[in-house]
Amino acid sequence: MNHTASSTMHLIAAALFCLTPAFATAAENPYTMPVGTHLVYETTATIGVESNDQKQNQSIAFRPEYTVLNENGAMRTVFCSLEAGNAETITTEPLSAAGRFTFELGADGQISERTAGFTPRQLPGWNPAVEFPAFIGSDATTASVSSTMGEPVDVNVTKSEAGGLVTYKLTKIDTKSTDTIADAAIKSYTATVVYSLADKQVKSHDSVLEAEIAQGPAGKTSFKLVVKSVAKERSVVPATELPALQKDILAGIKVMETLQQGGMQSGKLPEELEQYLKDNPKGKFAKIFSDLKESFEMQTTMAKNKANLAEGKAAPDFTAKTVKGDEVKLSSLKGQVVLLDFWASWCGPCLAELPELKNIYDKHNGKGLTIIGISADHDEETLVNFVKENDIKWMQIYDADRKPGSPGTIYGVMSFPTTVLIDAEGNISAMNLRAAELAEAIDKLLEKK
Repeated sequence: MNHTASSTMHLIAAALFCLTPAFATAAENPYTMPVGTHLVYETTATIGVESNDQKQNQSIAFRPEYTVLNENGAMRTVFCSLEAGNAETITTEPLSAAGRFTFELGADGQISERTAGFTPRQLPGWNPAVEFPAFIGSDATTASVSSTMGEPVDVNVTKSEAGGLVTYKLTKIDTKSTDTIADAAIKSYTATVVYSLADKQVKSHDSVLEAEIAQGPAGKTSFKLVVKSVAKERSVVPATELPALQKDILAGIKVMETLQQGGMQSGKLPEELEQYLKDNPKGKFAKIFSDLKESFEMQTTMAKNKANLAEGKAAPDFTAKTVKGDEVKLSSLKGQVVLLDFWASWCGPCLAELPELKNIYDKHNGKGLTIIGISADHDEETLVNFVKENDIKWMQIYDADRKPGSPGTIYGVMSFPTTVLIDAEGNISAMNLRAAELAEAIDKLLEKK
């Protein structure tokens, strides 16, 4: 995926994050499930973007799990837990596509705006209203689809019942005015929601939204968002286990609140997080806190490593395999001028530097210069295909995972592009030079050999 298309996709994802139906509410709570009810859904969101003859698709799969923790009359407190299994953004930020939070279902079936815990930020078209839409039980024939951005979209609603299932169909009403979400003109919106009268539960929710964003004389960007959610499991937490579960969730939410209030600004993990992992090694928040701890410790290590880099100091050594399977050890290249180029094919500034790097390679290949590309692409296949399609001839190392001992970790690389120029004696000569400056610095080093 190129940088422009990726940026457009992430903008759309942010704009459509809470695209959910808001209707005249039901006469009574349609979600009166017993305390302890545990629901599991499988949900996918697919965004298709077409702009300037380029087409891109990105799908995100996630598994929302809901547990009814307690009830107060017709009101329910519900805990939601989820992770996105393949969101591109999770590689560097564990919390970007994960969630652990509670919300309240009111007596009328509406979700309270107040939540506690941590809601995901990178799941387009989703929030709990996908599985708990407010219109269930309503007899309204028209309504509005609202979002956190833009004006509501008017829709027609039809309802039918068969075999204990109620099916709601939503269709955008054609109007002369332009419906918009984040400056996008909405062309169509349809949704089908199936609700079980016996289980008091939505069984499936499918929606399709198509829109366009005008881009002046250059054309327009069209996009399509498809969200599908299907109920997969239903069980009941034993009454004897509920108190421990409630205690676990309360402790986890308190840690989340500490984090949201800047709990890591001191440069260390809050004690509450460490204590939670000690007390609840298999708790509901254990995975997300473990991932956060690992990410925090890795970033701390990288920051220290970066601070230790300086011109004139020996370049830290590393050993890694190229995408062709060859092993490369930096220290074995002494006698050569070496350029480490930390980059990614989704990085616009990196691609802007590519023509000059090709010129440098063509000029000095076989004459004392070795270029090592170290890529943070989302997957190795993307890197390999990009290198082949763009005829990049220097060696490439795939280094997105940032494990201890990897080149990106050793050099503390936190932004792209990052370049490190190493002289023939193995010392750092310069860092983060661009284009003409880089070419000039390489020429001077090679003249000294």
